[in-house]
Amino acid sequence: MNDRSLEFYSSLLVGFIYRALGELQSALDYYGRALRLCKDLGNKTDEPILLNNIGNVYDALGEPQKALAYYNDALALWSARNERGAQADTLNNVGLVYLFLGQPQRALDYYQQSLQLKRELGNATKTANTLSNIAVVYAILGEEGRALEYLKEASDLQHGARDLSGEATTYYFTAYVHAAQGGMTKALEDYNQALTMQRAVGNRRGEGITLDSMGVTAGLRLPRLNISATFMHCRANWTELRRITTKRSRCARRWEIGAKRRTFSRAWPDLSESAATFLPHRNISRKPSRKSRRCGGRQILSCAPLISGFITMLTSST
Repeated sequence: MNDRSLEFYSSLLVGFIYRALGELQSALDYYGRALRLCKDLGNKTDEPILLNNIGNVYDALGEPQKALAYYNDALALWSARNERGAQADTLNNVGLVYLFLGQPQRALDYYQQSLQLKRELGNATKTANTLSNIAVVYAILGEEGRALEYLKEASDLQHGARDLSGEATTYYFTAYVHAAQGGMTKALEDYNQALTMQRAVGNRRGEGITLDSMGVTAGLRLPRLNISATFMHCRANWTELRRITTKRSRCARRWEIGAKRRTFSRAWPDLSESAATFLPHRNISRKPSRKSRRCGGRQILSCAPLISGFITMLTSST
């Protein structure tokens, strides 16, 4: 291995590490250096992998047009080499970008292309993941019945493949759709299924999200949710979306501490900001009223855990 090849693989590895750490700009810098070296070396094997990974970083940075440009370049190379598995993964990523751009029908087109390739390849786990993504789109389009059909097919495939982690995620979103329809009893049953599987595989983060959503569903008995309107509002600003979902988790921790101490004033500004993002149709004060303090501010957090968990499902393939 010559010096330039060694520099290429070192840059690729460092970029991957920075991406895993969430330091996106540093990841982009190293991936960009690796891509230039890759082209100089005539390395056609790794070039589409880098293009896909750079697209993924731009996606996370909230720059969808740049993400699409890199994804499309990767797709062209995958297609030319007949790399159908990698092509299917990148098609999934393009679908996710279009979903957050507010073009669910176009997202559906890409997801369907990805699904066809994955069915042909016979990968049950990846097929189930794309079925779940398609279900998300149908839920956003207001076709909740079709969403549940795709989720059932995904769950059956995951059960057959003994993919407990994937099946838990599918049960979580099935519960979300039932909750959106007002079927709280059925939603709680599905949440319990998800929780049992998350505990079996040691998914503590998923367990926390599910418990959060179960508490909201059981305690508040939410009315029917408009998935489409809520999602379309949240996707309007990608950077804000990622910031607010992270902030909501911090708010929840503050609120829990405040509940124990009977002091909510410190948590309220962040809570009100979170609620204003998720519930734009409500006028929420940045100061807690006496009534809000008395009820623990539960109305403020009523939809936020459900939406946060919903968004958590939407991930790219790297």
